Amino acid sequence: MQRVIIGTLAAMVFVGTLVMALAREANVECEVCIEFGGQHVCRTNLGADRGAAIQGATAAACSIMSDGVTRGIQCSSTPPKSVRCDSP
Repeated sequence: MQRVIIGTLAAMVFVGTLVMALAREANVECEVCIEFGGQHVCRTNLGADRGAAIQGATAAACSIMSDGVTRGIQCSSTPPKSVRCDSP
């Protein structure tokens, strides 16, 4: 029983440390809206800079709208309909 408690506490500390480290790196939050294949999807992402946040939001939106590698690349190459970025 003690092993389970210690293991759980260690996992919680690890996850907390990871979340804090990622939060420090996330300086910009961007929402990207893309139209592709007759669909319109908006996604938000946090990133260390504007480019990283836009790239992550674009990838998230395209993963929903594309059904393969080729279509995913085509979607990622599509200029966004809108981009809105803020500092968190």
